[in-house]
Amino acid sequence: MEGQHVYLEAQVEPRADPNLRIEWYKNGISLTTGTRLKSTFDFGHVTMSINGLRGDDSAIYTCK
Repeated sequence: MEGQHVYLEAQVEPRADPNLRIEWYKNGISLTTGTRLKSTFDFGHVTMSINGLRGDDSAIYTCK
């Protein structure tokens, strides 16, 4: 629903690799984090939170 908050999460391997870089994509296009979009990575647990959902947030989200 518009205006709500969504929280996406995934598990990735290797968990403790200091060189591992995670990128989030929306419909195949790289996302830039900011005040509405926040990403975290902690020992293999990856999250993306989106605050204040808008109609154009409807998409397929992936992390690589």
